[in-house]
Amino acid sequence: MADVKGWFWEEGIPSVMVIDNSNGEMLRRLGLLLQNVMEYAIQEASRKGYQPVATGARIMPSNKCTMNHLFPSCKNNFCQLLERSRSSERGIMQKNETELLLSIISYCGFEYLFANDQSHEEGTDISSIVENFCLNDLLRWIISRDSSPSHSNALKIDYKIFQYCLDALPTIIQKKVVWESILKEMIKAQCNLKNVALGLSILTSGMSENASDGFGGKIENIVQCQTLENLAVEVGNSAVEHFRYLSETHNGQLSDDSDVDEEQAACLLNESIFVETCLRFEQSGPMLISTEVVRKWIETTCKANQSDSVLLFDKLPDEDGSGTNALLKALLSYALSPSSALSIVEKVQLSLESWRQGGPIWNTKGAELASSPQIFDEFRLCSSSSLKKELISEQGKDDALIDLICHSWSERAWRLHQLCTTVNESFSQSTMALIGLDDVELWKSCAEEGNAKRAECFYLCLMHFLHNIEGTDIRRKIFWGQIEPEFPPTKLMVHVLVALIDTSKILLRSMERRVSRIRQFWELLGGKDGSSPEFIEACCREVVHHLSSIVQVIYDENKSEEHFSHLTRGISVLDFLAGILFGKFERTRHEVDSGEEKALADDVNASNIVEGDILWYVKDATSKDEKRMKVKVVKVHRDDFPNLYFTIREEGGAIAGDTASERQTVANRLKAQQFPVQNETKTAVRVKETDRKRQNFEELILKHLVKSRLAIPSLQGQPHSLSQIFADCINTAISRCGLTGKAGLGSVHYDVFHIITSLEKFVCDSIARGDISDGTTVALSCLASAMGYGFFTESSTMNFDILRFKPDSSISMILSLYEDVKWLHENSSGKKELSFHRTVLIWISVAVTTIQEGDIFRKLMNVLNSIGSCLLNVSCGKSEQSLQDTLIFMETVGATQRVAHQCIDYTSDNGAEKDIMSTLTMCFTSIWQNNEDTGVFIGNTDAAIAKPVWLHPFVSILKHYLQENEENILFGSKFFSEDLVALLFTKNKRWCAFQILSVISRGKGRLYSGDTIVLPKETILRLESWKEYLEEEEAEELCEDVQVAASWLPHHLMAEIESWEEDMELHEDVLESTVIGRLLLWIACLDFLDSAAVSDMRNRGSISSYIERTGALQKILSLALRYAVINNHKDENWKSCTSMCNDDNDGYDFKVPKIATLVVFRTVEVLPTLVKKWWSDDCPRSLQSQVSEFVQYRVAPDTLKRELARINSASGIGDMEVSGSCVSREVTATYVQDECKLSVMIKIPPSFPLRNVEVDCQKTLGIAEKRWRHWALQIMRMLNSQDGSVLDALLLWKQNVDKEFEGVEPCPVCYSVLCVKTHAMPNLECKTCHNRFHTSCLYKWFQSSGKSQCVLCQQPWSGAKI
Repeated sequence: MADVKGWFWEEGIPSVMVIDNSNGEMLRRLGLLLQNVMEYAIQEASRKGYQPVATGARIMPSNKCTMNHLFPSCKNNFCQLLERSRSSERGIMQKNETELLLSIISYCGFEYLFANDQSHEEGTDISSIVENFCLNDLLRWIISRDSSPSHSNALKIDYKIFQYCLDALPTIIQKKVVWESILKEMIKAQCNLKNVALGLSILTSGMSENASDGFGGKIENIVQCQTLENLAVEVGNSAVEHFRYLSETHNGQLSDDSDVDEEQAACLLNESIFVETCLRFEQSGPMLISTEVVRKWIETTCKANQSDSVLLFDKLPDEDGSGTNALLKALLSYALSPSSALSIVEKVQLSLESWRQGGPIWNTKGAELASSPQIFDEFRLCSSSSLKKELISEQGKDDALIDLICHSWSERAWRLHQLCTTVNESFSQSTMALIGLDDVELWKSCAEEGNAKRAECFYLCLMHFLHNIEGTDIRRKIFWGQIEPEFPPTKLMVHVLVALIDTSKILLRSMERRVSRIRQFWELLGGKDGSSPEFIEACCREVVHHLSSIVQVIYDENKSEEHFSHLTRGISVLDFLAGILFGKFERTRHEVDSGEEKALADDVNASNIVEGDILWYVKDATSKDEKRMKVKVVKVHRDDFPNLYFTIREEGGAIAGDTASERQTVANRLKAQQFPVQNETKTAVRVKETDRKRQNFEELILKHLVKSRLAIPSLQGQPHSLSQIFADCINTAISRCGLTGKAGLGSVHYDVFHIITSLEKFVCDSIARGDISDGTTVALSCLASAMGYGFFTESSTMNFDILRFKPDSSISMILSLYEDVKWLHENSSGKKELSFHRTVLIWISVAVTTIQEGDIFRKLMNVLNSIGSCLLNVSCGKSEQSLQDTLIFMETVGATQRVAHQCIDYTSDNGAEKDIMSTLTMCFTSIWQNNEDTGVFIGNTDAAIAKPVWLHPFVSILKHYLQENEENILFGSKFFSEDLVALLFTKNKRWCAFQILSVISRGKGRLYSGDTIVLPKETILRLESWKEYLEEEEAEELCEDVQVAASWLPHHLMAEIESWEEDMELHEDVLESTVIGRLLLWIACLDFLDSAAVSDMRNRGSISSYIERTGALQKILSLALRYAVINNHKDENWKSCTSMCNDDNDGYDFKVPKIATLVVFRTVEVLPTLVKKWWSDDCPRSLQSQVSEFVQYRVAPDTLKRELARINSASGIGDMEVSGSCVSREVTATYVQDECKLSVMIKIPPSFPLRNVEVDCQKTLGIAEKRWRHWALQIMRMLNSQDGSVLDALLLWKQNVDKEFEGVEPCPVCYSVLCVKTHAMPNLECKTCHNRFHTSCLYKWFQSSGKSQCVLCQQPWSGAKI
């Protein structure tokens, strides 16, 4: 047994150590064999008590347990492997070869393998040979494998071999020289950083810590070198650049759609691995780079957000949304490691940078470092200082960028708040001070003139920050917790509210817009429920004192312009707070006096009830136990004046507009309260307490702001803007508080009434003298503002009722003044005069609520027309003042319309209102800009859309005239029809433009009249091309059709639909505005066609022929079917999608699917013949069944109903009796002539017009059957191929019958007296046989027969027109 073992050890194993022509598997087994042999030998040595000896790359068991008998075979294999790699095409080894080579080196060591190496000169030491091996063979292998990820395992073996090579070198210097040379070549070859980091990890994981030359042989002494230092600095710079790229392009997020992003991500990953390897914070031992490199890294990664430009609101700070900042992540990890050598300052820098960038790195590492005890205080001070500096920095001009920057600021403020409260909960009380939003002086500066951008930035920062906090209680705690004792909460609150007033481009008074920011902020703090009434009262007092102090400064310094912004903002805040505290004062109309106290009365006064009042209805007015129902007053009926009665509707129980749920009642069944007053004492006490607060508020405003400052002498001696603000204060006092105190001498009510009457008297006296100076204008403006107009406060319609003031004198003087034509002509222009006209409009808009006589309304409309002519024609430019004048004018017209509509003796059919609408239409088409967006929001709050400021008031006027009298719109809008067609393609104008065009289309008469109509240039050119291949007669007929179309259709519409055949390509990227514009234009075209057909049924054929020639129908149906929903037979909302009163038109615009569905419906309805031809020839097969079902279930029933309605209302049927049924779908006409009855029945199929109608002649009464058949054929031809209506067909049949009785011979071609298309008599007579023919019939006969011969006598045609 021993012999066998010895043989196996000494001879068996060496015999298999041959690699000639060995495959990869054999090489792998040889490597494993060497490893097992070495392990066995070491185990044997250990068992016998021998210690292994390390020599070079070799671990020898001992000199008593030798393995030298395998050395020759190993060396031979080593040389063969080297020779293979050097002679191969790529110059590298395969993985199995590399593994065997590593095993051989481990087994034999370089001393034996390179001993007596014939490739080197004799006397060359082993160190030089090892160096040459590293720099030639090993370096080639490393660089060659770098570019292929599949060689990563082989690359690890290469680095392990390199480790053995370095270990074989005797001195540290030699090791460093070889390492640095290898590293330089790798950098030069642009090796992957990940592979460089792999090499560093392998070299440092097993390198010997002792060296033979006394240098210590430590890892840092070998690997650390200047080349690695330089590489580390470059990698740090590159990592920061890659992060900045992602931060600027994707906000720190990686995108899967970009090859550039994939490349950047790969670079970041490799750089991260390299940096972490150099720092070695996850391993024991020192760094592989010097602290100087770490400092440079810190400087590089923190440099971007340390420059002064970051403190300006013109650059978005770098943010790390997905943790892509590899360098910062590695540095933070190193700073948190126990082996970190960073200073406190450097750690603070890193934590600040992570705080600025946020993201996962901050959450996992940055916050942990910043919260460490040794740097927390310094970090908190530095981050707080950074936030405060940004707040006071200059603001940029890009609003979108400012919003992003403010959001970024709030995120950093939120991160600081979270960190501080995590360290110590008590820090939440100083959060606002920490982030700089507690500075009252800063908030004051936001309200100064010219600081609108700063105010917007503060608003955005505050709101974004508060939105991050969940719960109103926590928000209030944070907002108020930081207040210092010398600054009471009300002071900061007031100045925050003042700064948040929105003053950006307000052209029309809009209190809701001005306080929109305040309202959002207030709601975030809990709204009314989040603040006590006492606190709101205190804030009101603070605002009043703030305004009073500013007014005093203005009087002392005589400078109002510098403080005007503060005053206007302050009065808006005061009105807002008073609204929260008291709401709108609505009690006056339904209250009674009860001694010295006022209690709410249960009964209401009929004369004080207005539309919109919310009251309580009781069936039995005498029963106190009767259940009461909440109702809304829909209409006040005055036709039995003074006995008023009312239409009411249950509030909340019915849908608005549901007349079935409405009822009529009288005043004694309407109550002011839900329940009968059971305890009048408690009610009186409650009312008394509320009235006491109101009275205190009234006195506060009057005493500190108004009294003596609106007297006429003061009015003439103080700035006009200041007087306007004082007048707004009166509006707040009246509308919010109701002047509930005593009305005697010296009371608030008395003082306010005295001010108002004095202002009106001054205005009346001035007008009587013909004085319309600035003083008169200011007094009238103050009067309007105080009585509810509200330039800077919420408007009110109740001030006249509350104050019990009637403006009859001023209204009468104004009416008299504007009746003077000479005065009006002399004062129609000029700055002073226009200002007066503008103010008169404002006053009328307020005072009109007190007028009840129809005659006065008619005079007011004349005044408005006169002022509109002066004001809008003079300022007809596109300036801000022009738009403001137009808005004031429309507001006044709208207010007058609403009130006049309730007057029983007023009608809107007068010339003044027609001129007003004409003027407004002119402004709409040519002056108002589509992009004048001042933030007026239309629609529900969740999806509100910003619209131009002119849109809502113009639509209100338009709606009124559509409901009351369309003639006022039609009068002047015809002149602008071409412009209106063009506006169908303009987003914010297409809704109104379509409504006006619809009115024009419904108007009676042609759009263009005259013997010769000038066709559009484009139409003339196309007409010439259309006639090119037509016969003379056919070309003449086409010209007539185009002339008819041009007399009824807007020429811009004609040019548009003619161009579709040339440029209307159906691409997916068609703009929505283009799609909607073309769909609307087509509907308008069909509306005009319907009106033309009503005027003369021959017009339908002419316009249909023109449309067929343009090819527009095929194009528009193809476009519409891309968006239409024709397979839903239950939804019918699309039928009214263009209606003015359709509630679905949220934001005054159209929804493409509904418009497209309506286009399909109307096209089938109006152009049935052309649609049938399209359906059979051009409709895609995939849509044919859907279109057929849509026609059968949606179009055909409605079309038949409309036809029957038209027949019932027709006036030209004479003695003909017509009856029809929507169930049987049959229409029967009976003609009575000399007691004879002729009948015809038209059977309409369910899918008409896709299927032809049938005609059944029931009673012929002696008429030849052939003649009847031809009449039936004529009806079918009109309905099936001439786009005629049932009424048109019946009227044509009646005319044929009439002519039959007159003895006129029918045309021998069509066997009809009247031509099917032109309804003309036979007008061509053959000179041979003297038979007469229709022109079109004879031409078709010639064309079909191919001969120019008479139909009957067959002689060459030589007839003449008669």
